[in-house]
Formats: sequence, C-alpha cells, structure tokens
Amino acid sequence: MYQKAGYEAPLSLPPDPKLQVSMNISRNSIDVSIPMLIGYDESKRDKSSQGYEFGEHNIKLYISAEYNDPLAVFFHMRPLSEDSSSEGCFDNGSRWLRKCLETHDKCPKQISPLPNRVVDVGSDTRDPFLYVSKREYGSWLALSHCWGLKPILRTTLDTLGPFTQSIPINELPQTFKDAIQITRKLGYQYIWIDSLCIIQDSREDWEAESKMMAMIYQNATASISADASTGDHEGIFNGVKRQRHTFKHTALPCGSQKRGLSGIIFISIPQGKHHFKVMPLQSRAWVLQEKTLSVRMLHYQYTGLDWQCQTLTWTEIQPSLMKEQNKSIHTIAQKSLHPCIDFDSRPNSRNSEFHTLQWWYFQIIDYTTRQITYTKDRFPAIAALAKEFANRTGYHYKAGIWEEDFKRGLLWKGTVPKSYYGLGPSWSWVGVVGNQWSGNVYDIDSLKRHRKKFAAELVGFSEPTAADEYLAGGAATILTLRGWCIGAQDFVAGKSFYPHCPFFPQMPVTGRANGDQHGTAFPILKDSPDSKLGEEVVFYPDDDFDPSPVVPVILSEKAVIICISEFEAWDTYLPHTFAIWALMIEPTNRVDGSFRRIGLVKIPSIELIAFDEGFDLRTIRLS
Repeated sequence: MYQKAGYEAPLSLPPDPKLQVSMNISRNSIDVSIPMLIGYDESKRDKSSQGYEFGEHNIKLYISAEYNDPLAVFFHMRPLSEDSSSEGCFDNGSRWLRKCLETHDKCPKQISPLPNRVVDVGSDTRDPFLYVSKREYGSWLALSHCWGLKPILRTTLDTLGPFTQSIPINELPQTFKDAIQITRKLGYQYIWIDSLCIIQDSREDWEAESKMMAMIYQNATASISADASTGDHEGIFNGVKRQRHTFKHTALPCGSQKRGLSGIIFISIPQGKHHFKVMPLQSRAWVLQEKTLSVRMLHYQYTGLDWQCQTLTWTEIQPSLMKEQNKSIHTIAQKSLHPCIDFDSRPNSRNSEFHTLQWWYFQIIDYTTRQITYTKDRFPAIAALAKEFANRTGYHYKAGIWEEDFKRGLLWKGTVPKSYYGLGPSWSWVGVVGNQWSGNVYDIDSLKRHRKKFAAELVGFSEPTAADEYLAGGAATILTLRGWCIGAQDFVAGKSFYPHCPFFPQMPVTGRANGDQHGTAFPILKDSPDSKLGEEVVFYPDDDFDPSPVVPVILSEKAVIICISEFEAWDTYLPHTFAIWALMIEPTNRVDGSFRRIGLVKIPSIELIAFDEGFDLRTIRLS
C-alpha cells in the first residue's frame, strides 16, 4: 500500500520491462539497478503509469576469487585476507618485490654500501642483533613506523655494546617483531630501524645519521610501512586486523559446466568512508620524507596490503590492476633548474621544470598538515628530502625556501602558534600549523606566473651559523630585500578592515566560532562597497589571534608593507587575474634594525595604479 496526503493506493503494478531489476556483470563487479517507488502524483495518473513516480537505486557488488582458485582466471579481484600475516599476504609481497626487481626499468636496483648500523634479523634459532657495518655493499629493508606514546626499546651508549651481540626478541615492541618476520619472509638479512640503528642519547650520532637519511631510504631495497599502527606496541599486523572486520563478504559456489570449471567466488559490499580514512602513520611529519625517498614501499593498511614503487602500484584486492605512478623525487632529473620558473597554464603540460617545482610546494603543503611530537624537529624531519631536491636541481636551501624561487617561497600563509616562534626566521613557513580550515600553506593557483611589476630584489642571506643548515633551519638567518614599501597606516588611510571567514558566513565579528574551536586566524578584508569578488585587499595574519583587535596592528605606525612580486593567477573555473603579493612586517627590538614578518597581504593590481604615491624603494632586513 502506498499512502500520500491521505490517499491510499494498492501497489498492484502492471508488468513493465522498465521496472525490472537489471544487472550488469563484469570481471570485477555486479552492478545492480533496482526500481524504487519515490512518489505518487494524481495528476499524472494514466493507464501506463497510474500516477506512480519511480527512481532507481544502484548497488555495486564486488566479485573476487582466491588466487589459487580455478575461477581466478575470470575474476581479477581477490578477497581481503583476514590476517595480514597470512602466507597469502607474504606471497603477494614477495611476488611484487620480485617482479619489480626483475622487470621495472624505472626502479633503481643498484647495490649500495650498508648504513653504519643495521639490524641482522637472525633466524628462528638465533636472536637478531645490531650489525656494525664496514660500509660493505649489501641489501637491506627499512622500517617506517610510528613510535607511539609508550617507551620502546632503543639503542643508547649503554646498550650499544650488548645489542651488537644480541637483541632479545621478547624485549622488542610488537611492530619490530613483525618487521623482522616480514624481512625474513621476503628473504632479506638486514633491516634499518631508526630507534635501534641510531644512538638515541648521542646528539653527535643523531646528527651524523640524520645526514644519511636520504641514502638509507633511497638505497634500501624496499621500505615496510606500518600504516595502520598507532604505536610500536600495537604491531603491524594487529594494527591492520583491528579494522579489517569491516570488510564482509559472502562465499558462493560458482562454476561452468561448459568449461568444466567450479570454484568459490566472494561477493562483498562496497567499502564505506573508512576506505578513505587517513592511516595513523601518514599523519606524522617524519614519515613524509621516508615515504617520498623510498624507491619501493610495502604498505600495511586497513584496506589491505599495498605495493608502491616508481613504476606502479598494486593492491591486495586487485593485484592485477596496475596504476602508473606520478611525479616523484626519483623522476627529477639531476640537472640545474632555472630560477623564477613560471607554472604552466596547460593542465597536461610536459614542462618538467614546472612540474618539478610545483611538486616541491605540494610536499610542503602536505608536510605542514602533519603532526610532530617535538617542535624542534620541524626542519630535521624534512631535511633529507630538501637535501635530495637540492642535489637534483642545484637550488640553494634557505630555512625552508629556495633562493632561486624566493618570491614564491616567501608567500606562504597560515597560523604560527607562539610555541613555534624561534624555530626559524619569521619569513619561513616552518612555524605554520596547517589544518582543514586554514587552507593550503601555499596557494599555488594564485602564484602561477611572475610579472615584473613591483618585484622585490634579493640582496642576499646572512651566512648560516649552524654546521648543517638543513637540520638547523637557519633560525638566525637574515634575509635582505630591496623593494617597494609603504607604511601600513598610510596604505589603509581612509579605509576600514573587517574579519572575514569564508567557511562560516555567520561568524560573529570576533572572528571566532564557539570560542577558539578551530585555532586559526582568519583573513582581514578591506571594506569597500565597490570591490568585486577577488578584488579585495586581504591581510592574512600569521598570529593565531582574534581578528577583532587586528585593526590596531594594521594601523600601527611601525608596521610596513613590502611588495614581493606581482603574480598572474588562474584555476580551472576563474579567469586569469593579477595581484601584488606583499609582506606585512614590523620592527624588532634588535640592534641591527631588522624587521619580522607578521602577515601576508594580497593587493589587486588595480589598487596600485597610483604606484608613485606613498611607495618608496627601501632595503629591508628580515629576521
């Protein structure tokens, strides 16, 4: 019976081919279309439809078969193993690794000198131990893992000697035990684990080994990634198993008399939102360079075992489906990159220089959204990746930005918590804490193509005070620019500014939603009735403060705006626009007369038509 607005009608429908359930069966899935009664309209009642309104509900069911089942030749998907430590999973990993080593020309295969220390995984009858190499050539695996909150076994000056004899297997956290088992199953003798292969209470050893990080992960035959584990005591396999129960499937006998085949197929429902859940390990800052530098990686995830190399990716549930890899650090040619590269407007451009530099900014966007336990590690946790990028491009690294692309590098935006002050110079992105509300630290679409107007000149950087500026980040580095400047008070004279949050139009004037729920400062717009969308002057403050008292900061007699460059911008939907990007700076109390950055300013080019009024060329020192 169907009832609407007091009208009842029997659901006795005439036979209609259009109302039949339809199915489309492929090698991987069954697509089912089910007619659904969605309404009744008396005015449309006739002999054919009787006034009923129908829609369609589509369901996708996945079909899979075991690898050794006779039906596997017809169905290419495989059921997800209930246990990632099963022989089937180990067979997958071994097969993928072997195929990559034997057939992938893009994936490096050279044998390299062993790291200074590696863990010899021993055997069923012999405990693992810490092997101190003579830098002889050999092969090893590397572990990418999340330490977690509980104390774990680590090498110290006191344990170094005993560990070279034996590391009792029962004292290892579960993740290390699982990694050793995987290494043995894959047929390798050595694995590099940071907490065991670096002397944890020796600053000298930590710095020496940190400089080797790129070599260790790049030259490892493969890296084992404990993606689903929240800490080393949880283990690789347990971390995966905790979520695998969400993948339910039904076994059905299936066969073909004509072909003389019979077997079992598995029908499973689509994977829900958990399929897109970020794995715990991939939220960690240190892991970005481990993942990026590794030539091959075996991922233990909720959604199954995944393989990733420089050629393609494979998955446990679709081992025959090959997905080609995109740009990576290993595809960057080792040649000098031109300075001040423009990003190409063509979406499928083959301009390798454009793709190379854009790739770097995407890494920084990713990195600044990741979590890190110790804020002092902000520069060290990306140092190996930066050093490798410098080696390949010839660019010069200065506290997180590239000297050859300094204009774009200076134009980051985001919140810098006070606890991050002093990690690096104020002009570096190192203190930015990104989140879903604050947007990307670099707005790539707005910084596509340089224009010569209002461009600042780089005078130079002060000499780094640390032995390794990649690790130290150049906190004391002074950047000297010569550019067009104006006092902030003069620039906004006769204009007013107000807080603006694009995500919450109902936000009160304080710029906050429910207190300090989102922990980010919002952009401040110039209030101009004549301004069109995209033509506002926007001030992005660096500090995480309430925008309502920002006006005194903008109107401060001491604040200065220095133009960095005009950029042409575009994205998929909007026409090309032009804007001058500038820094808002204020004097420090230092005797050298330097300034510190306090925000980013976007000025539509039309605002600076009367460019000679109020602006003058100055040499500015930024600390």
